[in-house]
Amino acid sequence: MYAGSVRLPPRVSHFVWVEFDWGTDIFKARQVVSEKLISVTSQMPLGVGQPLLAPQSSVMGEIFFLGLQADSTSMMDLRTIADWNIKPVLLATGGVSQVTIIGGDYKQYQVLADPQRMKHFNVSMSELADVCKGISQNSSGGALRQYGNEYVVRGIARTADLDALGNSYIKSINGRPVKINDLAEVKIGSAIKWGMQPKTQNQPLSFQFRNSPMQTPSI
Repeated sequence: MYAGSVRLPPRVSHFVWVEFDWGTDIFKARQVVSEKLISVTSQMPLGVGQPLLAPQSSVMGEIFFLGLQADSTSMMDLRTIADWNIKPVLLATGGVSQVTIIGGDYKQYQVLADPQRMKHFNVSMSELADVCKGISQNSSGGALRQYGNEYVVRGIARTADLDALGNSYIKSINGRPVKINDLAEVKIGSAIKWGMQPKTQNQPLSFQFRNSPMQTPSI
């Protein structure tokens, strides 16, 4: 077995390739790697996400590229439709192991902090970041048992409303609650681009298909 790695620009990704001898059962090899990933998850540095095993495909398994375009839909809406509506259908197609979307504007809910207002309210960046991590999340309240019945208690707080997100509580100063809207702007924006998809034949967004080594694509 051989392992190699490639380091990419900060805050992008770090890929590790693991190569087994020819003839090794692919499912057994993936099981071994999955077990190793579980053991190293707790040792990852703060802020690093959980290591994931890539789909069963190879760099030689590219099938084709599929372009997507629209006349009136924005680049952000087009990318959102591609991520949540089109990509799951393509992945369900027999023989397709991976679909990579290139191009478009990746939708984000952004909190743009104002340093002057943060200083005025005496709120640090770590305090603001901790609050932002916990907003728009559902929570479990356990169960309520009464007269032989059991009721599940849940806190439904997930929302896409910008005003509701901006009204999230940070802390109190002299009895006055400080909210995110008091020191930051909450808006919908696009993620920072590390590259651009070439606009070929009016197709600003494309899908890259990779096939599974064990199956024949049926697209």
